[in-house]
Amino acid sequence: MKLGMMVLSLLLSVTAWGSDLTDAIDSMDSVQTQTLSDGRVILADGETGLTLYTFDADEENVSNCFDSCLIVWPVKAVTTDVKAPFDVHERANGELQLTLNGQPLYFFKNDNAPLDINGDGVGNVWHLVEVQ
Repeated sequence: MKLGMMVLSLLLSVTAWGSDLTDAIDSMDSVQTQTLSDGRVILADGETGLTLYTFDADEENVSNCFDSCLIVWPVKAVTTDVKAPFDVHERANGELQLTLNGQPLYFFKNDNAPLDINGDGVGNVWHLVEVQ
């Protein structure tokens, strides 16, 4: 139940930002949107176009993906300034990870091209970020 509420909360918070989220995406080089064939608009890396994901086990501004998890789910590192609702989380190793509404963002190692969404739903705890 708690897990479902976290997913619903993230989806609602992304939707609630509306134009603020769109403005932030438009003003940042590190992220962009991609439109899937079914019409959903998702968050992607600004350089590669690869899909970005969230992890249900994370807490606000806290990543719980370490060690072997990071081999499969590399962090979306960031070195540039960001605009709300995006922010930066400093990981234990000092790496700066991009967050959206406090949720750390990741790539999936089996996504090889823009519009790949192979990580969505993995273990029922990894989710792409829909931008509405």
